Amino acid sequence: MIAFLTGPAEETTAARHLEQQPEEDVSKVLVSDIREGQDVTALMMIRGRQLRPFRGRVGNFLVLKLADRSGEIEAKLWENGDDWYWRLREEDVVKVQGRSQVYNGSLELILERLRLAREEEYDLEDFLPSTERDVAEMVRQLQSVMEGIANPFLADLLRRLFDEETLERFARAPAAKVVHHAYLGGLIEHTLEVIKLCETALEIYPSLDRELLLTAAILHDVGKVREYVYRRCIDFSDEGRLLGHIALGEEVVVSTASQVPGFPGEVLVKLRHMVLSHHGQYEWQSPKRPKTIEACVLHLADYFSGQVAIFASLIKANQTQDTSWTAYNKFLERSVFIGGAIPRLIADEEGDVQRKLMEERYEGY
Repeated sequence: MIAFLTGPAEETTAARHLEQQPEEDVSKVLVSDIREGQDVTALMMIRGRQLRPFRGRVGNFLVLKLADRSGEIEAKLWENGDDWYWRLREEDVVKVQGRSQVYNGSLELILERLRLAREEEYDLEDFLPSTERDVAEMVRQLQSVMEGIANPFLADLLRRLFDEETLERFARAPAAKVVHHAYLGGLIEHTLEVIKLCETALEIYPSLDRELLLTAAILHDVGKVREYVYRRCIDFSDEGRLLGHIALGEEVVVSTASQVPGFPGEVLVKLRHMVLSHHGQYEWQSPKRPKTIEACVLHLADYFSGQVAIFASLIKANQTQDTSWTAYNKFLERSVFIGGAIPRLIADEEGDVQRKLMEERYEGY
């Protein structure tokens, strides 16, 4: 039996009834820690809700997409689905109790108890995904790269642009709403990855314009500071929806460069081009495709970081599943192989290589 609410018409009585329920302990388990067959009591935020019809009888059940800072999980509520659908809203925080199971290869919760959480029970930060890296250390790394820019005009541009407030917002912002590095701190994490990839390219191709390439790597996604808002969830700001981070980034680069005395016009044009073209293709929202070698390198570094991050997040999200493949991913347009019977060499405690596993697997070939 589902506890607490029976329908919107009984909201006042139901609200009083909520307060009379015995308080169950809230598990500290995160979504990413949930395993099959586990009893779960937790506070989670609703990211989506949907009514689905029963197959064998009249009526609907409720499907919720629940989330905390570590990830998302689908939950099903068999009773009073229609009433709960109208009672709940996206971004509501709910207290749930249920049991996990695997259905069609995906982990889900079957809910037994459910109620709206009280504001004093939670901190909104608990429901926003965050980087696992040390943000303060990432800020130091970014500052170190900026301090290494020798071109006086580019160095001055970076100092003016990254004032204390902007640097703080840059370090906190996500790099995306959904696709890659879609968590607080994701923007600076992604930016450092792009910088490192560009530094590697500079080792292979030393004739590249180092100062321009690294400055563009730092600035290519600076518009995302204004593109996203993130209080109850990560979403687009109004100007993010209307303009996008590429246009916003180019705007802030031009505006800041105008404050630098004598900033070279040719350098500014190249820098603007790199910001505008870093997505690489028109269909990927770049108004220009890369037309300089540095712009080409920046685009590929940005693409590399984003693609690998998507693969890594899919693998991490499916580590607890008994499957060798992820579900179909619409951004990659494919499923991802995450494990299986690919033979590996295993080192024993003495450091010697054991070949027994391979020999057993290949016996008879």
